[in-house]
Amino acid sequence: MDHVLVDTSIIQMCEPKSPKFGIKYWGNVREIVTRDYIVGHMNSETLLRCLDNVYVLVARRDSEGYLRPDERKWSDILPVDTIQRFTDSYFPIAIALITENEDFIALEWIDALVRGCNFAQLFIRKLEKLFYKPVIPVDITPNIAYWKHYKDDLEEKCVEIKRAPLDVITGYGEIQDE
Repeated sequence: MDHVLVDTSIIQMCEPKSPKFGIKYWGNVREIVTRDYIVGHMNSETLLRCLDNVYVLVARRDSEGYLRPDERKWSDILPVDTIQRFTDSYFPIAIALITENEDFIALEWIDALVRGCNFAQLFIRKLEKLFYKPVIPVDITPNIAYWKHYKDDLEEKCVEIKRAPLDVITGYGEIQDE
């Protein structure tokens, strides 16, 4: 994995209620994400109503300064206009709506802002480290083709919380038969 992909952080769209997120200046990220991604999204009403549970995976603009020779820069991965829109040190690469349950994090919705870079899986792994719980999608029907690649991982997470995948994940039966 490119080092630049590891140099990411998670922020809450609302001001952090937890010390996990620290007090940090995120520049114009919240404003641009709200305006450009959430307000125009087909589920904008839900996302705006649940803004406390919307998290953003952000990348550090300046991480290109310490790459190894074989690692890609953000400018190799992301469109230049995506990077330039964010005037400060951070820019968003994925957005998720989650709900924290007693034994797992329910992934209600996730969207990588750039396709083909596996940012969604990176985000899920970082959320699991942050909350110390498995992250499990609650409905995979909108993108079964994507989730079938992670079938074994989903099953392991359900075993970890001692629940059957069919009881937790809507649409799981459609990938189970393949």
